[in-house]
Amino acid sequence: MTKETDMGNLKRLISIGKNKGYITLEELNDDLSDEIVTSEENVDDLLTMFEELDIMVIDEASKAEMEKARKAKRKKEKKEIKNLRMEMADTGSRVSDPVKMYLKEMGCISLLTREGEVAIAKRIEAGEKKALSVLLDSCVGIEHIIELGEELRASRIKLKDVINDLEDEESYMQAGERKESLIETIDTIRELNERVCTARREMLKRGCSEAKKKRLAARIKRDQRKIAKLVASFSLEKKQLELMVSRYRDLVARIERAEKDITDCMVRAGGKPVSYLRKCFAKIPRCKSDDDVISPVGLTKRELVEIKSKVESAQEEIRLLRERTNMT
Repeated sequence: MTKETDMGNLKRLISIGKNKGYITLEELNDDLSDEIVTSEENVDDLLTMFEELDIMVIDEASKAEMEKARKAKRKKEKKEIKNLRMEMADTGSRVSDPVKMYLKEMGCISLLTREGEVAIAKRIEAGEKKALSVLLDSCVGIEHIIELGEELRASRIKLKDVINDLEDEESYMQAGERKESLIETIDTIRELNERVCTARREMLKRGCSEAKKKRLAARIKRDQRKIAKLVASFSLEKKQLELMVSRYRDLVARIERAEKDITDCMVRAGGKPVSYLRKCFAKIPRCKSDDDVISPVGLTKRELVEIKSKVESAQEEIRLLRERTNMT
């Protein structure tokens, strides 16, 4: 088995592991050459690499348990789909004309009562509040609200595009007062958010004691509660919530791209983990030229420098984005 085949198989195993959350030892043995799987050092490097990628390496017994649970879930879903299809087929056999079938089904559905409408509205509102809570906790929502405040102050956006509880009969003066009040509220949110960000940076510093981390965590929690209370004091326009969600998805996509870059670098280095590549790079003699091949990775110094730079850039991107989104 050639090195190119091994690297192609390794890339495929990583893709499988990302989708399932695990890979089996048997799959590693079957898909990779004896040169890799019979070397204790190579196996250790592979296990470390999969660990860094958050992919479990398990045996067949553990796989059987996980697959059993998945099959039970799929069986339940298939049964529900089958029951739904039987209901649809039964309806179709009784009513052959599509228009008649539609009218018949519409007649079977009772119109919403006032109580039903209120119940659905409350469920939608609860869902929106939950989504907003997650977005505020991740800082993405707060950043968006702060930007809205700047847009309002500069009159680049209308008040009605920010909040949805503005009454049509409100006078120009009343609307102006609401606008100024909202800007002041957002300014307070900005100040509190700056305190939260400062406290988070303090917690990440080396030498920050556990006692200090606890105090900072408590302060962050208090300020976050204050921010949530201030945001709850005005009713945000639904479009703004959708824009926040879109921004959050974009950030998650950027994290996934950076993680893929790191994975590609590991595969290119022969399935070596990032920790190994760092050690290997640190041991390169200064006398080596850019075109000299560095053993045991089998890459030139130039290629190794390129991989190191790409990995560090991706890791920094992930660190900054996770700090913003509060993702672990």
